[in-house]
Amino acid sequence: MKHDTPLIKLFLIGISVFAFTFCQPKAPSGSSLGNLDFPISGKPKAQEAFQKGLLLMHSFEYKDALEAFEEAQQEDPECVMAYWGEAMAHNHPIWQEQDYNKGNVALSKLGDTREERLSKAKTKIEKDFLTAIEILYGEGNKVERDNAYARYLGELYHKYPENDEVTVFYSLALMGSIPYISDMEVYQKAASLAKEVMDRNPEHPGAVHYYIHANDEPNYAHQAKKAADIYAKVAPDAAHAIHMPSHIYLSLGMWDEVVSSNVASFQASVNRKERKNLDYGALGLHSFQWLQYGYLQQEKFDEAKKLLEDVVFYTKESPSVYTHEHQSYMKTTYFVETEDWDNPMINLESDYSGFNIAVKSRDRFVHALKAFHDKDFEKVESTLLVMKEEREAAAKTISLDAGMALCSSGGASSENTTPRDLKIAETMELELKALLAWEKGDPSDGENYFLKATALENEVGSAAGPPTIVKPSHELYAEFLVANGRPEEAIQQYEAALKLAPNRIKSVKGKKVAEELLKQQAVL
Repeated sequence: MKHDTPLIKLFLIGISVFAFTFCQPKAPSGSSLGNLDFPISGKPKAQEAFQKGLLLMHSFEYKDALEAFEEAQQEDPECVMAYWGEAMAHNHPIWQEQDYNKGNVALSKLGDTREERLSKAKTKIEKDFLTAIEILYGEGNKVERDNAYARYLGELYHKYPENDEVTVFYSLALMGSIPYISDMEVYQKAASLAKEVMDRNPEHPGAVHYYIHANDEPNYAHQAKKAADIYAKVAPDAAHAIHMPSHIYLSLGMWDEVVSSNVASFQASVNRKERKNLDYGALGLHSFQWLQYGYLQQEKFDEAKKLLEDVVFYTKESPSVYTHEHQSYMKTTYFVETEDWDNPMINLESDYSGFNIAVKSRDRFVHALKAFHDKDFEKVESTLLVMKEEREAAAKTISLDAGMALCSSGGASSENTTPRDLKIAETMELELKALLAWEKGDPSDGENYFLKATALENEVGSAAGPPTIVKPSHELYAEFLVANGRPEEAIQQYEAALKLAPNRIKSVKGKKVAEELLKQQAVL
């Protein structure tokens, strides 16, 4: 099979067409990156480049934003906010990432000391934004800095209650101050802030984007459906903006929309790759992964397999942590959803260098499922031992400064270990232990492991995307219960699975099987 970018473009287009001084000029309505109004000091061309960088940054197009902020510095070395922007682009709150060193290098170009840098601010609000970023790249570990930064932005919000940029950055800072979706009270506060700006400016990319993130959980996703429907239209030149609505669509189980969003988002990354003459590592494999999951939920297995074949090619041509990890994601998802265990692609090896424990365990877990299919239980047991050893080793690496190492893949491949990562890894170990006990004729022991696995997955919460626990434990437990003639309990487990992953096809179909079995038992 020949692989080249033009063919990818034609293939995707064929599948779907996505329907969707002290004066800074306001971006015109219809701007391809959105619309905001944030006056800064500097020469007109520097202001223009800065605004482009800010728009890109609000859509998490950090690499392109960096280029724009650096252009602003070249146009006007005295444009202090251009250095602020460069440092901000090295901080990724939602992904819990920060390149502390590069951020400080950016600030050092403005001045050697905090006092020198602040003295160059031309306005009060510029000085306040510089003060904020000094906190973000100042003393303390990352958790302490993130919390202090969020508190300071809260002060700025009360000082400048009508300033859109203060408000949206406060919203983002709140979400970045806690582990992802672990505290919905904080996230709903962030949502209310983003909505304030949306009400004033429906085309503000940060407001729409952060409102979606703040509601990126099945119980809240309905609140952001309208925002999801408009975001791709607000910023059609940002691949992430085209992908982002699918977070809400996935949380609502809207598979057609998940597919169309990610077809269009991946196409945007293809366009960027061609425009900048980049390698395959520049493709939007995050969208590609989500597209594959959407196909699998539609039971379009041939299309999903084709995408796996494509990502194998991209990984071979442009090997990196980013490509290897997405190859692993897509391989593991494909085999869990299709159970196509005799397909030789199950033997694909990924370079684990740079994988965090959750991703590494996921890959090993699926190889263990293949061993179950082959009835190679010794391999399952040996894999379990390796998974346990790796998890225990990873537990020793947990750091409150986990943002020090930057990952360019959108948060997917950070080696840093979080408590949530450890829970994800341990849940998959418990699932394997349950299956082993079941195979050995000890269903009681197996059930105990299932109960532990489901309890741990409940602590992890929804994945805000395709399942991080690649075979959801409630779903696996339900399958165990059906096999043991306990459909009523199985239905409860399927319902728990669907609460975390609405309209997931295996749980939907499994629940119907359990309901039919329950009817049959009632007749008997």
